[in-house]
Amino acid sequence: MKNLKIVAIALIPLTLIAYLFVWDFGVQRYFYTLLSESGYRPKSWTELFKYFIAQVIGLFEIVGPVVYFLTTSQAIKIKIYSLLRYMAVMGLLFSIPSLFWHLTQNHDFDLKILSIYIYYLISIFIAVVLWLVKPEDDVDFVSLADYEMVAYSSAGQRLLNYFVDTVYFSTINFSWLIYYDPEIYNTSSGVWLNLAGTSINFILYYFFAELLFRRTIGKILTNTCVVATHGKMGPARILGRSLARLIPFDVLSFLWNGNWHDKVSGTTVVHAHSWEDIVFEGEEKEAN
Repeated sequence: MKNLKIVAIALIPLTLIAYLFVWDFGVQRYFYTLLSESGYRPKSWTELFKYFIAQVIGLFEIVGPVVYFLTTSQAIKIKIYSLLRYMAVMGLLFSIPSLFWHLTQNHDFDLKILSIYIYYLISIFIAVVLWLVKPEDDVDFVSLADYEMVAYSSAGQRLLNYFVDTVYFSTINFSWLIYYDPEIYNTSSGVWLNLAGTSINFILYYFFAELLFRRTIGKILTNTCVVATHGKMGPARILGRSLARLIPFDVLSFLWNGNWHDKVSGTTVVHAHSWEDIVFEGEEKEAN
C-alpha cells in the first residue's frame, strides 16, 4: 500500500498538468477573461475570487507533491500529505454531481470527453489510496470524558479555520441548478434556489470533513480537530454540529465564547493529540 501511496501522490501533479494541456488551459483562460472584464462587471468579482483560489489550489497540487518527495523534514511531509489527502477525498466527493451530469449528456466522443473520464478514474484511484493510507497525525473519534486535560483552540485559530474553510469551500461548492435546470439559474427564483443549494453544500462540506477527518482544511493548517465534550463522538453528533452552523450569527458566536454549534452538539475544537501530549508529560513527571 505504501508503494501505491507514492504512485498516487506522483499522479496528482502529472494528471493535473496533462488535463490542463488536453483542455488547452481552458479554466485558466476563463480566469484571465474574468480578470480583464472584472473592472466593469462587479457581478463577476465573486466568481473571479473563486477561480483565483482554484488556481492557487491547483498550484499547490503541482508543487506540493514535488516538495513532499524532496524535503527531508518529516513534519513538512506529514502536513503536505494531510492536505493532499484531504483535497483528494473532498474534491472527489464534491465532483460526483459533475461526473453524473457528464455521464447523462449526449456528447460526441472525442479526446476531450475521454480525458474527463480518465481524469475521474485517476481521481478515484488517488482518493481511495490516500484515504486508506492514513497520515501519522490522523485523528480518531475522541471524547474529552476520557481525558483530564486538553489544549483548547484559541478564538484566533477558530477565526482562521473559518476563513480558510470558507475560501476552500467556495472552490468546490457547485450549483445544483446547473445540473437540474440551467435555464432558471439567472432568474430571481434561481437566486433563492441557488442559495438553498449552497446551504446544503455547506452542511455537507462540514459533515463529510469532520466525519471522515475530524477536521477541515483550516483545522489541518492550525493542527486542531473536533472532539466530543461528553459521550461518544459519531456521525449523529457531527451532523448536529453541521446543521447548527446554519443558526443566524453562529459564525460570530466565538467572539463572546458562545460557540453555539459546539454547545448544541456537545463538541469542541482542541489541538490535535494535545490530550496525549499532556497525559504523557504528566506521567513523565510522576516517573521522575
